[in-house]
Amino acid sequence: MVKVYSMTDCPWCEKVKKYLKAKGVAFEEINIEEQPKRRKEIFAYTEEAGVPMTVVGEQFVIGFEREQLDALLAPVL
Repeated sequence: MVKVYSMTDCPWCEKVKKYLKAKGVAFEEINIEEQPKRRKEIFAYTEEAGVPMTVVGEQFVIGFEREQLDALLAPVL
């Protein structure tokens, strides 16, 4: 399961979501502004609260880093 932690009006969050859709990757979006209690899930992976954060299993990428996203997504593609 791919998860994308995002915020409203975050341009980098939109880029990640569009990129995943273009690759045909299904994902769960977790908007931490709309669901503030889920913000703590980000801290389970890192001490940072940066978004977008894309998570697959125990691996994650913060931001829109295309090469890192491709490596992260390789097992689910």
